[in-house]
Amino acid sequence: MMNEVASVIDNKLGQLNEVDMDKIGAVWGSFIRIKVATDVTKPLQRALKIRIVIDDEQLVTFAYERLPKFCYFCGHLGHISRSCELQLSDYFVGLGDNTPYGAWLRASIPPNSHSRMSFNTM
Repeated sequence: MMNEVASVIDNKLGQLNEVDMDKIGAVWGSFIRIKVATDVTKPLQRALKIRIVIDDEQLVTFAYERLPKFCYFCGHLGHISRSCELQLSDYFVGLGDNTPYGAWLRASIPPNSHSRMSFNTM
């Protein structure tokens, strides 16, 4: 299954650089830690539907380790919601606390880890 998941991620998120597995190729629990080269000028990817087996679609959600400041409104790195040009535009209709992004995108960092992105299936 790992190769299929990795190829879907490679096609959807960016170039897959590394998958964190043990010596026999297994992952731990319901999370897979990966390192991906992705375009940081685009909004963060929150989730992705993947189909590995015919008629079996899974929703994969993402959490990012060592995530710098990012906007909970537009999902871009480098600014926060208070200073988001999109939110401050004349066409913005307030969302209140229901922003499409949030602190839940920040993954905790295990000791002795490298910068990686992790995801789990639901």
